[in-house]
Amino acid sequence: TPYMLYTIGLKGIDTGKASIIACVEIVSACIVGIILFSEYPSWLAIIGLTIVIASIVALNLIKPKEKNYLGTKIYEEKRDW
Repeated sequence: TPYMLYTIGLKGIDTGKASIIACVEIVSACIVGIILFSEYPSWLAIIGLTIVIASIVALNLIKPKEKNYLGTKIYEEKRDW
């Protein structure tokens, strides 16, 4: 039933936040494994977790520019080329 409750909880959240929550789930599961079960991740897992955390931070640093006619946010990309 945890997955059912998780799915029901995601219905009230917009898709952008839901995808970030799904990424955080992986990191939190690893942290719980370390704390509760004394499991230590491999170097490959640590690299993967670092990439996931960096991606979450990068997604949160992008500021919404405006909304389009559908009411969804348009994100401004910074390109230096």
